[in-house]
Amino acid sequence: MFGKILSLFRAREVPASASTIAPKDGPATEPAARAATLKAQADNFLMSDATALAEQCYKEAIALYPEFTDAYINLSIALRAQKKFADAASTLDKALAINPGDVYIYYNKGVLAKEQANYPAAIAEFCKAIELDGKMLDAYYDLADIYLNTGDKLKAHALMRTAVEQFPQEAGVLMLAANLDSDNQLYDNALALYNRVLALQPDKVEAMWHVSWILQKLGRLSEAEASYRKLLTIAPDLYEPNYNLGVMLDAQSRKDEAIPFYLRTLAIKPDNGTIHFNLGKAYADTGRLEEAEASYRQAIALPSVNQVQAQASLGNLLHEAGRPTEAIECYRAATLMDPNYFDAYSSVLFNLCFGDQSTPEQYQAEVHRYRDKLRSYAPAYDDWKCRPANQENRRLRVGLVSGDFGLHAVGFFLENIISQLDLQKLELYAYSNVARNDALTARIQPFFSKWNSIENLDDQSSARMIHEDRVDILIDLAGHTAHNRLPVFAFKPAPLQVSWLGYFATTGVPGMDYLLADKIAVPETHKEYFTEQIWYLPSTRLCLTPPPSAGLQSTYPLPALRNGYVTFGCFQNVRKLNDFTLQLWAKIFASLPNARLRFQCWQMGSEPARKKMLDRFARHGISADRICILGPGSREAYLAAHAEVDMILDTYPYGGGTTTCEAFWMGVPTVTLAGNTMASLQGVSLLSYAGLEDWIAKSADDYVRLATSYASDVDKLAQLRTSLRQRMLTSPLYDGQQFARNFEHALLAMWEQYSQTKKTLLAT
Repeated sequence: MFGKILSLFRAREVPASASTIAPKDGPATEPAARAATLKAQADNFLMSDATALAEQCYKEAIALYPEFTDAYINLSIALRAQKKFADAASTLDKALAINPGDVYIYYNKGVLAKEQANYPAAIAEFCKAIELDGKMLDAYYDLADIYLNTGDKLKAHALMRTAVEQFPQEAGVLMLAANLDSDNQLYDNALALYNRVLALQPDKVEAMWHVSWILQKLGRLSEAEASYRKLLTIAPDLYEPNYNLGVMLDAQSRKDEAIPFYLRTLAIKPDNGTIHFNLGKAYADTGRLEEAEASYRQAIALPSVNQVQAQASLGNLLHEAGRPTEAIECYRAATLMDPNYFDAYSSVLFNLCFGDQSTPEQYQAEVHRYRDKLRSYAPAYDDWKCRPANQENRRLRVGLVSGDFGLHAVGFFLENIISQLDLQKLELYAYSNVARNDALTARIQPFFSKWNSIENLDDQSSARMIHEDRVDILIDLAGHTAHNRLPVFAFKPAPLQVSWLGYFATTGVPGMDYLLADKIAVPETHKEYFTEQIWYLPSTRLCLTPPPSAGLQSTYPLPALRNGYVTFGCFQNVRKLNDFTLQLWAKIFASLPNARLRFQCWQMGSEPARKKMLDRFARHGISADRICILGPGSREAYLAAHAEVDMILDTYPYGGGTTTCEAFWMGVPTVTLAGNTMASLQGVSLLSYAGLEDWIAKSADDYVRLATSYASDVDKLAQLRTSLRQRMLTSPLYDGQQFARNFEHALLAMWEQYSQTKKTLLAT
């Protein structure tokens, strides 16, 4: 606190003139010696914060020896400590009159001015001290401190570069210069300086921490990791290195390695919601769902976290765990905190499709809430620059918006159709919301005249791009599923907008004109549940690309013939497996004591997840010895797994789409239950167009009856197995050429209807 206190024991402390006052052995030397003794006593008082006593002793020393410069300097420090600033300044002026070349006087004048926030004066004094003595280290520090406090980082930086030249072996100077370089984003310079510090002090924790952070910042991740790990062997309980290393490993998808560092960080700061949240994500990504849920809930209970993100993430976890009611609560909480968080609205609607107790009316109420919010969010275009319909060689420009242009269920349906469209009539534009560069992406890209990424564009910018591209008809392929961009459609960037393929309900988006459907999935009596007009295709609304057949037999023998019992299968996402569905299955298994179940989906990749699912089956009366639960695998392995299954049990109310069609291809039929929503009628539509109407149950009891009846007739199952793929080849579900014609006709008819309406309006 005192600045530079001059010690009695420095050689310069004993004034040269003291020896000339009188001969060494004479009494005249006694005043100088007594003055030195008093100063030493005063120094001790000053170091002990006894500043008033120090002041008295310094004054007595000066009285004995009026030219005692160092006593004046230290007296000024004692006075300054007592806030006697005027007296301190006067004392330093007296010292300066005695010894105008003393660097310490200028330095202490600088400290006095700095303490009174008189920065211009302080800067002048410190600069004078440095001019007199380039090795005046404290002056560099204080001057740099002023520059930093007044926001002049450039001057501080230049000053410390000079200090580094003057003090190349001074770790403190190197550290401050490195910190300034780092603040100015001169990371290479800073890194070199920090390493010089470590050469002088190999275990200096602060320097090691900065080296690790800069290496991470520069993307030199392997070096950063090694540096962090070395630092944590010396100081294992530091918060930032543990957290940063956890985040860095997490970002490299090394979730299992990140978790221990998150846990160690929480041991240091247990109330940090962000760490609980990151830990929850890491647990979720490694399949440790119960621990993930606990971490998310702890994060939500703390203020230091993005509550919207935490609620949505917990909702996603509960959604994937097949707990839609709880998931909806989380998503609704997120929308209350952020009314423009449209992904959460979509998630509410999507989860309502899974609940066995939800009704079309409940869904409609939520749709209107979403629709109203979009109307206030997105000002819609009311004019479009589309080319005249009668223009020569006019192709209808069709834009498709999706995050699933690749190896995804949407891609599996899309490929067979895209490849057979008449590109003399349609010109395709893609608007991809997720970058996919897989084999399927490569196969479909050539059919598009333009391929755009909107992944990093906001909704309004995406809409502007589409509008400027002069798209005639814009098609949504996602609905309220993941990676949707429905808010873009609310801006109405194209004169006609259509929802199709990826979703089994109304979108509720203002400006979404049509929904492509078939009359089985959406009966005429259900039109009232849609905000879009229903445009009916002449047959199925879905047409699957034939799955890859390399390494797969066209048919496999019915496993029941060799096993002596029927094996039911389900390859659905676990979120579709609600309690109502399990209750139906329990009745089937009670009627068939030898039956088995093969349940396989990506969420079952960990042992805890499989055990939890077995416990859930057991609660419904289906014992673990009757169930085989498997996790994810390649698509080829998944298709080949149908060789172990005799028939598929569909879920309710959200039935299978892709999995049902693929099961048909592999010779395996599905028992489905008809409901009163598009999602619960999808299986009805697929089975009807496959010619399997007798596998459609009209009620819960009928579902149980059909499953047990077919399971009891293995000869009929075996016969169907050998013929089902051939039947698929001639069914609308795999006839891509005919579907492409139907699809083209629908779009051209929509446009013709729009054009005629527009002409009529212009005429009036």
